Amino acid sequence: MMGGGQQNGLTQVVSFLLGVSAAAVLIFFFSSAGGNGGAWSTDVSSWANGTVSSPAATKEATAAAHVEEKSNLTRRERNSTIQEEEDRELKKLLEAVADEHRNIIMTSVNEAWAAPGSLLDLFLEGFRAGEGIARFVDNLLIVALDDGAFRRCRDVHPHCYRLTADGAGTGAGKNFSGEKVFMSEDYLDLVWSKVKLQQRILELGYNFLFTTL
Repeated sequence: MMGGGQQNGLTQVVSFLLGVSAAAVLIFFFSSAGGNGGAWSTDVSSWANGTVSSPAATKEATAAAHVEEKSNLTRRERNSTIQEEEDRELKKLLEAVADEHRNIIMTSVNEAWAAPGSLLDLFLEGFRAGEGIARFVDNLLIVALDDGAFRRCRDVHPHCYRLTADGAGTGAGKNFSGEKVFMSEDYLDLVWSKVKLQQRILELGYNFLFTTL
């Protein structure tokens, strides 16, 4: 008959052997799974964390994230290129308009105000008919708020700038031709667009006198 110490020792040996056998079985199981062992491990980990995922879903999410990142980068690059082109156009226009002291006169018009016989024609006529001020029309920059105003401006004046919703100038942009209700979204867009343009003109080292029609 074995003593208590021998029984305890045998029990420890048996427990050790069972633990080694269990570990060997698990190693064999993972090895038999081949290339999917890592994926299975990932699934178990996800399940333990309260989520369910699969290698395919993870791969799709990663690919989608890469596509979105690339799209955002392309959009930023395109916007940067457009901004650079518009900045060059603005600098060129300001050089043509400014006097020797880098002063310019600015006003803004939409399609209704730029129509034939409207305020724009009356405003330009005021320079021609005014006493000793005809020369200042050469220092006038007219900011067009929509495509119609831009086309009409170019018919009657050499220095026209097309304003867009972000304060940049191109041949197309948000339509500011209609009436803007005070403090509406369109009204605020228009106000801030003008402010951004004026800020940019100051940053380029020019002075301006802004007047409304």
